[in-house]
Amino acid sequence: MAGLGNPGRKYESSRHNIGFLLADFIRGRHAENASWLSFGKGKYVKINLKEEDFYLVKPMMYMNNSGIMLRSFAEYFKIRAKQILVCYDDISLDFGKIRIRRGGSSGGHKGMESVIESFGVSDIPRLRIGIGRTESQNARNYVLGNFNSRERQELPQVLENSYNAFISIVNHGLEKAMNLYGSLPLESDATVVIKINLCDARTPDTGAITHPLFLDAILRFLRENYGYNLEIKVVESDASVALPDLFIEWFGFAEILNKWNAK
Repeated sequence: MAGLGNPGRKYESSRHNIGFLLADFIRGRHAENASWLSFGKGKYVKINLKEEDFYLVKPMMYMNNSGIMLRSFAEYFKIRAKQILVCYDDISLDFGKIRIRRGGSSGGHKGMESVIESFGVSDIPRLRIGIGRTESQNARNYVLGNFNSRERQELPQVLENSYNAFISIVNHGLEKAMNLYGSLPLESDATVVIKINLCDARTPDTGAITHPLFLDAILRFLRENYGYNLEIKVVESDASVALPDLFIEWFGFAEILNKWNAK
């Protein structure tokens, strides 16, 4: 996981450094007593998740040259571009919104642009964290500015949400994480609507998708694996529903049914 940002005290509390802040947050959860180690013009620390080693990396060459250090690090440790998750700020997203993508353009972000140029490919997974901006605000001044009082108050939850997204990728892969976090807002009590195929979703005793134990299994599965207190609404595949906070067309219901049947 590579968190992007700018080095130095001048920028440590800036919106542009939310990638660094997330890397620090993850380290605090999994390697609190480990020190950041130096690698060229960057820092890294190793953590263990699911009995596998993961590296948290912070390029310290300023945002526009982030890819240079990251490419050197990846070559030394024999890490492919597709195995890297780049985390950074996005002014096109409302504050606290999260987007996960498996690749694509830089979207104008200079740090991600440097990463793409350095690796020579664009299919590099990334986690973008919204920092918001009104059209009247100068983009450069805004991203290099510090969080305002409201943002500072909400920042711990934003980092918690981003951490959960990272853990979701580790535990369940990029595709499932993209489905869950593609539209996830800052609030942890969001409404989720799940459209499911009836033949795969009927419970064994009554054949009803609204069976309370089945709904409880869905809710428990999401809470255990993604850490959110979510209101769940299950609708038939051909039902018409109002646009919710998060819409999942398909999900790992085989896993949920297996958990339900095991009870």
